[in-house]
Amino acid sequence: MNTFFRGGLALTALAFSMSAFSQDFVSGEALVKFKSAEISPTALTKANATLKNVIPGLNWAVVRFGAGTSVANGIALLKTHPNVETAEPNYRYQAARIPDDPLFGQLYGMVQMRAPQAWDKSLGSANVTVAVLDTGTKLDHPDLAAKIVPGFDFVDNDNDPNDESGHGTHVSGTVGASWNNGMGVAGVAPLAKIMPLRVLGPAGGTSEGIALAVKYAADNGAKIVNMSLGGGGAAQVMRDAIVYALNKGTLSFAASGNNGVTTKFYPAGFPECVAVGATNQGDTRAGFSNYGADWVDIAAPGQGILSTTIDGAYGFSDGTSMACPHAAGAAALILGAAPSLTAAQLRQRIESTCDPVGNWVAFGRVNLDRAVVVGSGATFNWGPAAISMLEGVSTTGNVTQVTTSDNRYFTINSKAVLRLGQVSSAQMTFRPNRQASTLTGLKVKVELGAVANTTANFFVFNNLTGKYDYFAADTMTGSDRVKEISLPANAAKYFNGNNELVALVRVIDPSSMGRAPRNFTARFDLASLSGFPAN
Repeated sequence: MNTFFRGGLALTALAFSMSAFSQDFVSGEALVKFKSAEISPTALTKANATLKNVIPGLNWAVVRFGAGTSVANGIALLKTHPNVETAEPNYRYQAARIPDDPLFGQLYGMVQMRAPQAWDKSLGSANVTVAVLDTGTKLDHPDLAAKIVPGFDFVDNDNDPNDESGHGTHVSGTVGASWNNGMGVAGVAPLAKIMPLRVLGPAGGTSEGIALAVKYAADNGAKIVNMSLGGGGAAQVMRDAIVYALNKGTLSFAASGNNGVTTKFYPAGFPECVAVGATNQGDTRAGFSNYGADWVDIAAPGQGILSTTIDGAYGFSDGTSMACPHAAGAAALILGAAPSLTAAQLRQRIESTCDPVGNWVAFGRVNLDRAVVVGSGATFNWGPAAISMLEGVSTTGNVTQVTTSDNRYFTINSKAVLRLGQVSSAQMTFRPNRQASTLTGLKVKVELGAVANTTANFFVFNNLTGKYDYFAADTMTGSDRVKEISLPANAAKYFNGNNELVALVRVIDPSSMGRAPRNFTARFDLASLSGFPAN
C-alpha cells in the first residue's frame, strides 16, 4: 500500500490580466482523490498515469499522464475506477494584485477600518498565528523579522520560504508589521505572528501546492490563513484542504480577484472561505475588484496600500491581494482579544460588524472598532467535547453532529422505563479552556426535537453533591426547539477536576392519561456552553 508524502511541485505562469481569468492547468497532470488512503495501481495503469506526488491526510494524489493521453481523457479514465472519488486538473493560480501607481500614494486603510479605536481596546495576541500563503516573506525585514514563525517553501520543497518577488512581503506587513518600533508601518494585528508559506514562485503556483500549504498551516497551529492569490479553477483538492483546516478551527481568507467582474475567483469562491473584495479611498468598490453579493463576503481597503517591501523598505501596492490581509489581520486582532472564539464565531463577528458599502458585497467593509470586543462584552462559546446516551435503545451520529445547526443530528431511540414511560437521555460533556472563576453569565444551550407532547428536562451535574441539579423543562412540539438554561453565579461546583461541565437532557413520553407509551426518537443539535469573562 502506498503512503502519502510531500514532494515537489509543478509551477505555472504568474501573470495579471484585466480580461476575464481562465482556468489554466498544468499540462499532462491531474489530481485524483481516492476513496481510501490506498492508491490503486490499477487506476493509474488504466489511465496511462504514473504517481508524481501525494497530499497527506486528504487522500489526494498528483499523477502524470504518459504520451498520447490528454488531461481530459486521463481524468475520464481515472473516474471510471471504483476506488476513485473524483479527479481534476492541477489548476494554475496567480497573485491577486495589479501594478503600482503613484496616484495611489495615500495611506488610509487603518483609519477607514477604525483600527486605532480598536487598538485602544486590544493589540491582539502573540498567541495568534496567521499563515500567509504567497511568494514567501522577506524574513529579515526589520518590521517583520520579530514576527516570523517557521514556515515552509512548497515551491522548492524546503524550509526557506524567503520572498523573491515582494508580493508576500507586502501582504505580510499589512497583516502584522511590528508595532511602536520607531520605523515604517504597523500591521492590522501588530502582536500576531506570521507563518510564511511559499506557494507562488516565478512561474506561479498550483492547486496541489496551495492544498498542501493550507493543511500545513492548520496542522502547525495557524488559526488564520491568508491567500492573496487565485484563479479560475474550482479545484476540489483546494476546497478539501480548506474544509480540513476549518474542521481544525482554522479560518481561511482569500482575495476575490482583480478583473472587475462577477465571475467567481478561487479559492475565494468556495463558501467555506471568506472572500474579500477591495475598497478605495472613497470607501466604494475599487474598480478592479471582483464583486457579487452572492459570493464576495466582505470588503477591506485594497487601493493605495502602504506596506513592507522586499528591499527592507516600504511601498504602495493595489489589488484584492492588499484587501485580503486587512481582513485576515482583522481576524487575528479579534481572536487575540477573544481567544475562545471558534472559526464560525470569528467569521460571524467580522461579517456582522461590517459597515455597508453597497450591494456589491454581502456584508460590507470591515469595521475593527465594532468587531474587537474585550472584557464583559466578549462571549466565549464551546461545543460539547463528547456526547453519549444514558437511556435509550440505539443512537446515530456523533459529537460533530451537535456543533452546528445543519439538520445533522445525534439521535437516540427511546426505551421503556418503569413509571416514566418511553425515555431518551443524552449526556454532554463540555471542556472550556477558561476556568469557571473567570466566567460569568454561564449558559447551556441545546437545540432539541422530539415527538409532540413529550417533555424535555434539563440538568447539570453538581460535583459537590454528586447528583444532577434540575434546571428547566420544555414541552416538545414535534419540530426543533432551542432551549437555553442559565447557571447561577457559583458555577464552579458544576466543573470537575478536569474543568469539565456535564449537562443531561432527558426526554420523556409519559405512560399516563390512558394510553400506551409511544416509541420515539429524540434528536440533539447545536449544543453549546457560553459565558462572559469576569474581567
